[in-house]
Amino acid sequence: MGRSTSVFKKRKFTGNIHTRKQSVHNNETVRNSSPRPNLNVNHEPSSSKKKLSYLNNIESEAAYNNSQKFNNIIVNLDIISNLVQDNVKCKYCGSVDSVYITENLQNRRGLASKLILKCKHCNLNVSKRTSKFTRHSFYDINVKLVYGMRCIEKGLDAAKTLCAVLDLPPPTAIFQNYSSMLNRAIKEISTASMMNAAKETVEINGSTDIAVAVDGTWQRRGHTSLSGVVTATSVATGKVIDVECLTKYCSKCKLKVGAHICHANYAGPSGGMEAKGAVEIFCRSEHARSARYVEFLGDGDSKAHLAVNEAKPYGDIKIEKAECIGHIQKRMGARLWRLVNEWKGKKLSDGKALSGKGRLTGTEIDNIQRYYGQAIRNNCHDLSSMRKAVWATYFHKLSTDETPQHGLCPAGADSWCRYRRAEVSGEVYEHKHSLPETVMNLMKPIFRDLSDENLLRKCLHGRTQNANESFNNLIWTRVPKTVFVGLDTLKIGVRDAVLSFNEGAISRVNVLENIDVGCGRNMRTALLKIDKQRVQKVEVEASNITKEARVKKRNEKRKREEETEEGQNHYAPGMF
Repeated sequence: MGRSTSVFKKRKFTGNIHTRKQSVHNNETVRNSSPRPNLNVNHEPSSSKKKLSYLNNIESEAAYNNSQKFNNIIVNLDIISNLVQDNVKCKYCGSVDSVYITENLQNRRGLASKLILKCKHCNLNVSKRTSKFTRHSFYDINVKLVYGMRCIEKGLDAAKTLCAVLDLPPPTAIFQNYSSMLNRAIKEISTASMMNAAKETVEINGSTDIAVAVDGTWQRRGHTSLSGVVTATSVATGKVIDVECLTKYCSKCKLKVGAHICHANYAGPSGGMEAKGAVEIFCRSEHARSARYVEFLGDGDSKAHLAVNEAKPYGDIKIEKAECIGHIQKRMGARLWRLVNEWKGKKLSDGKALSGKGRLTGTEIDNIQRYYGQAIRNNCHDLSSMRKAVWATYFHKLSTDETPQHGLCPAGADSWCRYRRAEVSGEVYEHKHSLPETVMNLMKPIFRDLSDENLLRKCLHGRTQNANESFNNLIWTRVPKTVFVGLDTLKIGVRDAVLSFNEGAISRVNVLENIDVGCGRNMRTALLKIDKQRVQKVEVEASNITKEARVKKRNEKRKREEETEEGQNHYAPGMF
């Protein structure tokens, strides 16, 4: 076949179909194909960018780096010895190729070695430590090693392996002593950070009566953990303003040591740690943070709010309860999944199962949960509109071509409801995503419970506990969930997480400087880069397009799983 004479032109890019977004061209709105509107585009800087505002004050990274003249490197001892021998002349005997460097193996102090400069022809014998001595009688390189291992949820055993693989001297034998010193330094710096966060909140609020979000987290799942952490974050700034570390374990008590300070500061069921910690935080707020926490934003999964009110930290002042919108939204999904499990293997009045193709699938549950959350978020400060929006979702899914029920859906060309948009444009709309009436009738009690005025009234503030959840994640990246740790190790991880969360990774410099440990150019540059990458990552994840892409990807994945596993059973105890 002869070569075609057609001229192929490069196609014009018209946009990525997977990340469609609303755009306006010549006053016409190009809408997303989703039946719901895009999340509101937030032009405000992210919370991480606000917290790490110091990044805007650095005139140039080069000038910042050049201000630090010293840094640590790893060097092969033979290489540096040969370098000296080839280029240095002995100042006493004047001989060349005779000066060399060796290490005094009997005088090691962890990574702080003792180097000796010798001459083959005379009595030259000069020694020097490879690390500086702090005012606390510790070598700074060992302090940095211990701090670095604690920052990545590792301890002495991991440090031994690391040093062995890098062909370095073994870590210091008094690893725990270094940890105790670090704990005291981190406590001082992190406490100052939380006090500043509380002061900032008071200034923003214009009053010492502020709102806090309280949440508990445990080292082990299933409410069987021996250790837990309770956190209070400022609703106004998102920063951590107080923490309480709790444990039911004391190693010295277990070993039956005589007089000692017991580390166990909690007795009772693990699930009660959140209530206990919340009471402690509220009772010390006035003298420790010069503020009163008069509004309690919680997730509703513990008795923490009830316990705080019973403790009466501020006398007769009652602490108001607010619900986290994110956790309220999850209730819809949890109730629907519970409904699916209850009706598993049963038939509805139409002779079909509750779940399955065209019925209440996992994808539909995810969508309904998301629509429920949007109904709350898009109608904050208006209880009537919020309830109306929740029921609009119900009747929207109930509607069919024969019986459309879109009376509660917003009207107009900008409505999220395609049926109401079609009314304006004159187009014919066909219902494709409706659920059968038998299915919707079974779901109606759930909508009735989750549209209760008393519940939705607690969501009028429009706030979430996302700051607490993010902070909890930081804690468990510093403290291992797979290995039990003592209270001191837990506190190091929690306090380091406070610093990074409130001030950024660069705040670790303040900890080391507090104990007279020098921080060189390499450390400062690396921490600065970590903070910059944190802001960039959050900005990308918070963008409207990225959120839509994540939702679409999650829905497509669930749909593929449902289609693949339909009618198949790949796993069951004793089935094969």
